[in-house]
Amino acid sequence: MGGGSVESYSLNTMTEYIIIVALIGVIFSSEHIFRTSGLVRNGTLTNILFRPYSFHIENFFVFFGKKVIEILILIFVIIGLIFFVNFKFNLPSYLDILLLFSNFILLFIFGATLGNLSFWVIQMWPMKPLYGSLMAILGGGLFPLDLLPNYLGKVIEVLPFSLFGYVNAKLIQGNLSTEQISYFLLASITWILIFTIIYIITWRLGLKNYESVNM
Repeated sequence: MGGGSVESYSLNTMTEYIIIVALIGVIFSSEHIFRTSGLVRNGTLTNILFRPYSFHIENFFVFFGKKVIEILILIFVIIGLIFFVNFKFNLPSYLDILLLFSNFILLFIFGATLGNLSFWVIQMWPMKPLYGSLMAILGGGLFPLDLLPNYLGKVIEVLPFSLFGYVNAKLIQGNLSTEQISYFLLASITWILIFTIIYIITWRLGLKNYESVNM
């Protein structure tokens, strides 16, 4: 078969996109969602709450520590792709780094908020395949979201899953303009604020439910 193209994607650019979004999916995965679930289920959360430091700060650094290893592996893989398969990589600007960092923070607060469901839901495991499916469809794991009809793509591309996958992949490829980066950065920060509010509310309500059950 010939090289061909789909919309603005050649075979090479589509291959690069699929590789990048798959690698990014390792970092923007769902494992941290289930930490609170384990702590609630076995009662370990009680001991942590009595410690002289914030659970929320500790939770972030546990999340960050695990992600550092994945980020380092991703960097080495990208370097290997650059040298061995002529992978095109654009050095990030400060605005690029700011968007990546914002999306990373969004990942944490998004996952922590979902993790608060553990106070009411006994079995959280169905969340993992659901998260993976949403990343594949809404996160651009199966195809770039700009191949969707314009009105639909514009809505989906500002959702958290798109910011985790599609947007980061396009950013690394160097296919986002300064205006687009600013737009997605605003969307990311807005979601961070929204989920922070939801997290605080669900945490307080969930903690009351947890204390009443474990009295």
